[in-house]
This record gives sequence, structure tokens and C-alpha cells, in this order.
Amino acid sequence: MASESLHSTPEFIEPQFGEAVTHRTSQLHAIVGLGPPDLCCLHKVYERPYVPLLNRPSRTSYFHHVLGLNTCNPAFISTYFQDLINAMEPASWFANGQWRVESGCYCCYDAFSKVDVRVEVTIPG
Repeated sequence: MASESLHSTPEFIEPQFGEAVTHRTSQLHAIVGLGPPDLCCLHKVYERPYVPLLNRPSRTSYFHHVLGLNTCNPAFISTYFQDLINAMEPASWFANGQWRVESGCYCCYDAFSKVDVRVEVTIPG
């Protein structure tokens, strides 16, 4: 496994930042029933520690779907993000840098009020 992956969480790479959230937003008017599964987007950055002046971080956006997470309290979503950060695979011994989660967005559809509730997280922050 690559070091940017999460342990036992399949992720998809977004070609452009925010593309999954934009597509979800464009489809909200057509949702019937309970709605789509929750969407979690993570923006990860690859940093090289030995060359700080020439360090041009490589940013990549990933997303995955979530089912069964209790979203009645923002603290549960915060705990979920912390679990994702802790589940990041460690860098291999020959890597010259490491991946870290820079920010994230959690989207949850509320079927009663028919709106998409979003929680944005920035790290540190």
C-alpha cells in the first residue's frame, strides 16, 4: 500500500479539487427517499522534510462514501476525521517525505429538511 492511503478504507482520487462535492450539489434537486450515502473528501499534501525552500507540496484530493456514522453531534464527525488521520499508512523507510491530511469535508443528506449538511475541517484548525 502507498503511504497516502488509509488503512482498510477504499478511496477514490478526484481529478480536480471539490469535483465530488460539486457533482453531489448538482444532483441534490433530484434526490428521492433517504438520499445518497454520506461523502467524505480529504485533501492530502505530500511534504519533503529535507528541502524546505524548494518544497513545492504535492496536493491530491481523495473521497470515499460513509454509511452508518452517527451525525447527530459534530463531535462524532470530528472523531471520525481524527480516526482517518490515525489510519494513514506510515511512509516506507526509503520515502523522502510523508503525506498528511490538510483539510476535509463531510457531506450528510438530511432527508427531513431535504438539505445537504456539510462539515468542513482544516488541520490544524
